[in-house]
Formats: sequence, C-alpha cells, structure tokens
Amino acid sequence: MQYDSLYDVVIAGAGPAGSTTAALLAQYGHSVLVLEREQFPRYHIGESLLPGTCAVLDLLGLSDQEMRARFWDKDGASWYWGQEDQLWDVKFSELGFQRNGLHVVRSEFDRLLRDAAQQAGASIWHGYKVTSVSKDTYGVIYVQGEDTARHPFTVQSRHFVDATGQATLLSASRKLKRYHPQLDHLAVWGYWTDVTSIDAHLPTQTLSAAFDTGWCWFIPLRNGTVSVGIVMQKKYIDALRASGTRAYYLQCLQRNRIITELLKGATLLSHPIRLISDYSYEASSFTPEGYLLVGDAAAFIDPIFSQGVHLAVSAGEQAAIALHTALTGEKTVPEALAQYEAFYKRMFSRMRTFVLFFYSMNASRADYFWKAKALLPEALALNEREAFIALISGQGELLSQHIHKHNHFTEERAQVLRQLTGQGPVLT
Repeated sequence: MQYDSLYDVVIAGAGPAGSTTAALLAQYGHSVLVLEREQFPRYHIGESLLPGTCAVLDLLGLSDQEMRARFWDKDGASWYWGQEDQLWDVKFSELGFQRNGLHVVRSEFDRLLRDAAQQAGASIWHGYKVTSVSKDTYGVIYVQGEDTARHPFTVQSRHFVDATGQATLLSASRKLKRYHPQLDHLAVWGYWTDVTSIDAHLPTQTLSAAFDTGWCWFIPLRNGTVSVGIVMQKKYIDALRASGTRAYYLQCLQRNRIITELLKGATLLSHPIRLISDYSYEASSFTPEGYLLVGDAAAFIDPIFSQGVHLAVSAGEQAAIALHTALTGEKTVPEALAQYEAFYKRMFSRMRTFVLFFYSMNASRADYFWKAKALLPEALALNEREAFIALISGQGELLSQHIHKHNHFTEERAQVLRQLTGQGPVLT
C-alpha cells in the first residue's frame, strides 16, 4: 500500500532511541511516523538505567515522581573486579547528584516512552517492519516494508531515522558494521527471587563480579526479583551447547564465589534461561547517505556499566535536535548531521575505550579511577574517584563542546556541569 502523506521524519523502531527521537521532534511540531515491527508490551533485557538518563526522561514528560513510584531506585554500583579480592563500590550521591539511577522492567518502561511519543503527537504503527530505504532524485525518502499480514507498504518522508536496535537495518544492509573482536561475547541470564541483597542498608546496588571465564551481573528489580546474568567469551559456546544452556548457566554461577553467596536459599524462576550474542560493534558512519542511526542501530558496546538505554536516549535527544535544526533551516542538513555524528561518536568512543580498559582485569581500582579521569580531562573539579562516578553515571556527555540552546539544558544539567568543571554552561 502506498501512503501519500509526506512526513517530516519516519523512524523505524519504537524502543528507547526511536521513541525519544519521536517524542522530541513531535514536541517541536514536526510530523513524525514511527514504524515498529513488534506489538507492545514486549520483553527486553537492559533493566538498569543511569542517573544521566533521568534528565532525558524529564524532557519526554515522564516525571521523576512517577518513575520512582513505578520502578526502583539505583543508588550506585558494586564490583568484584580487578586485582583486589574484595567488593568495592561507589554511590552516585558522592558527587551530590540530585537523583540516582533506576531499575526498570523494560516492557513497562518502553511502553511509557512509546506513549510519551504518542502523546506528543507522533504516529506509532505497530506490526510494520521496515525492509528498505531509498531516495529519489528530489531527495524524497521512500520507506518500504511489510505489515503483519505480509502486505507491502511504502511511506514517504524528508528524513529517516534507523532505531531498529541490533537488527541494524541500515548498517547491516550497507555493510557498515565494524566488530570489536576483543568484545566477542555471549550473555546468558535468568531471574531469581528470595535473593540476599549486597548491602542490607542499600539493597538496590547492582553488582558486576568477575570469575575465571567471564563476569556476572546482579540487578535487583522492584517486583522482588533479581536479574542474574553471565557474560563470557563466545569461544565457550561449545561447552554451553554440550551441557545445555540452563545447566551451563548454573555451573558458571557456582564458580563465582560472590554470586554463590548471594544466591544461597534463592529460587530460580521458571522463566526460560535466555541467551544472546553480546558482540560489540559500531557503524563506520552514524549518518550514512543522510539518514541517522540511533542507539544500537548505530553501535553496541558490552553492558558492563549498564549504559545501553542511556546511550539510546542520549542519541535520540541529539538526533531530534539535529533534525529540528535542519527542518527549520537553522543549520544545513550536512551541518546538522555532522553535529549529531560528532557528538554521538565521541560519547560512544569514550565509553568503548573505558569498557576495553575495564576488561584489563589485572588492573587495580586506582587504575580504573585514573583512566576515567583521563577520559574526562574537562572535569577539572573532580578527583579520579569522582571522575569514575561521573563517567559511569552518564554525565560525561555534558562536557561536550556542543551545549545546545533548544530548552534541553535544564538547570539540573547546568548544576551537574558546575559540579564537574566548576563552571556553568556556554550556550551555542
């Protein structure tokens, strides 16, 4: 079916990246269509959000009070990692941030973001899978695909955003994906109940605990369950297949002393044990042929710092700003896209560099703190430990030279920037 309307922007994917982009563009008054292949609610991994994400949620109209009533506060993170044979942790409150992170149920969280986009004025079509994108000689974009009944469709737009997640619609079809062989991993996880908390006084700590063949995550959720997963190198896939996913998962957990202690007396829920590829990648361009890639459609990095949703919504925010400036003529299209690409590549590159360094498990806690400080040279007001907290809390991007003027640089963000640098923002 051919739809005659010409949208300002068509977005493939209604996950956090796509819904954020759609909501903000609709708030600006642009016509936006989101094509989502799945029906909501739908399951998704990635339940832990960083404090820096909350500022983006504010822009979408999702109040902090509502989010903390629905989900659970995330006050910091703990590690059993590196040279030291002991747990160590950090608290977000050490930097005086107004808010902590969140532990969410993604099916509910993603629906809230989707609803925010709809309420802002974006059209959301579920059951529509995008399969190809092309332009005519006049620059009109044709987005094609099929619905759940396998009926073909075509919609037209001025701009297109790929928010298809790890399906990577454009980077896969254009052969733009570049993998990071040092981070060729698998992730296996399940859900537990009746679990001992890491700290009886601070039961919402996440934990990342290394063991001989990988590391485990431990993420407490508000509904009384805990997500416990294993990340390992893909070379162990044969051993996993030989033992079976569930048996191998339990064997690995038993080899992790810290996790074994936490799971004493706990019950593994009857949900299926899940397995996905955790192979980090990055597109060679985040704006190929004048289209925009956001979130996992642009790049994916190992989730050791729970940064996935934060990268997605941050990319969505910056993509919306770039497209708004292009649609209004404030910037030329090449200028707007270059601004987006520079911002998001810098943000992703910094996180990738830190993840790769963090996998040097023979380093010390002081080494990790020092590396964070080296990656945030503009954070003049912070010592090494504070720079580590700033980086893993998702506040580092506020140090970008691109501080925009589209009503997104809130007073809270200005306060965070002053805490990082000792100076206020310079608006551009």
